[in-house]
Amino acid sequence: MKKGIATGLTLSFIASVLLAGCAATQPQQAVSGADPQIGKAGGEGPVTLRFWRRGNDPVMHTYWLNAIKKFEADNPGYKIDFSEASYDDYDVKLNAAYASGDVPDVITHAISTIGERTAKGQFAPLEEYANKWEGKSDFIPKLLEIGSYKNHLYGIPFNPTASVLAFRKDFAKEAGLDPEKPPVTLTEFAGWAEKLTKRDGNTITRSGFVIPQDDSNLPYVFATIFGDKKGLDATDPSFDTPEMRKALTYLADLYRNKKVSAETTGSNEKKTSQFVNGKAAIQALYPSELAQMTKADPAAKDKIGFIYLKDKASANWSGLQFFFISSDSKKKEAAWKFIEYMSTADQVWERYKQAQMPVVRKSLLEKANEDDKWLSPAVAFSLENGVASPKVTWSNLYLSKYTAHFLQQVLLGQKTPDEAVAENAKALQQEIAQMK
Repeated sequence: MKKGIATGLTLSFIASVLLAGCAATQPQQAVSGADPQIGKAGGEGPVTLRFWRRGNDPVMHTYWLNAIKKFEADNPGYKIDFSEASYDDYDVKLNAAYASGDVPDVITHAISTIGERTAKGQFAPLEEYANKWEGKSDFIPKLLEIGSYKNHLYGIPFNPTASVLAFRKDFAKEAGLDPEKPPVTLTEFAGWAEKLTKRDGNTITRSGFVIPQDDSNLPYVFATIFGDKKGLDATDPSFDTPEMRKALTYLADLYRNKKVSAETTGSNEKKTSQFVNGKAAIQALYPSELAQMTKADPAAKDKIGFIYLKDKASANWSGLQFFFISSDSKKKEAAWKFIEYMSTADQVWERYKQAQMPVVRKSLLEKANEDDKWLSPAVAFSLENGVASPKVTWSNLYLSKYTAHFLQQVLLGQKTPDEAVAENAKALQQEIAQMK
């Protein structure tokens, strides 16, 4: 059964789900040539665009430095002022920029920001540019649809952030488990997590399964596996469901009773080091994190397998990042030129090769599937069964504030699952009412 999942859920399958019958087009060539805004900033000299990136992982940092250098070489008259920040710091930095009026021209951000920031008028609609763009027809339609809000296109997708549930095959074998038959049910998964945990007395020296106390995504993934179809309904902010309570009870049992994890943070840097350094046997990771690991040690691929959980349903976290243009940018045409260049088939493929970033162009799906039969089935599984942020004005409150809060309360034994979801759901509803 698991072999069927691993071989059947390929990127070609995702194409059949998302393309809606659209035929693939040929990859678009790099954008070049004169731009009417060159020289308009101050009358002379190059156009300088400010580009802000959400994230600071080393793999993508290197990619962006090289991609920007190539853009500037291919497009004389353009300079890119590049800045980035960690996920935790990015919105603080962005909010300060919008408050001061000193905004970047091009921004990368996630699904969760679309409802809030478009409502504030911070992102510019892109139809004026996208409707004349030949490359648009080669994009997976569903991804462009996700970048739209209230009948306007605001975001051009570039990074489907589909997490995968990875495990160490060598640790499984060491624990007497069959690495070719990873767990499928939640009962099997709990058994694996417990057996894969190593201790020195009462001290965990290797986590069987990392459960970050402040991970706002994890409860929704497990609630969906338990059958929750309401938790991320964009029309209903309530997370007080029977399935969410089951998910919290399950995670609390793993964390507090079976003691399979010693993790206390959800930061990407900390998560990666746990798995890379052999201090975690099972971890939810992004493809870019695995790319960093396998780049340092190509033999690591032989030690890593993937888990496809299913109870009432299958699920994994699958977000999406976009390029946006600030509505206050005075260089929108130049900003679009930069986005168009970074969305060419060449750059999409370069991100795939360097960071295992899933491709967003139809013409590259089959090529990616043939290129990597190790990771692509796991990514395809997450894309097909993805749980993502709702596109609503209260999305960040919903996930970053209240979900992380009630998960921590339950894991630390401060509240029961019933108390935690009920109290936080009420507080969220009150805060949403104050926003109106």
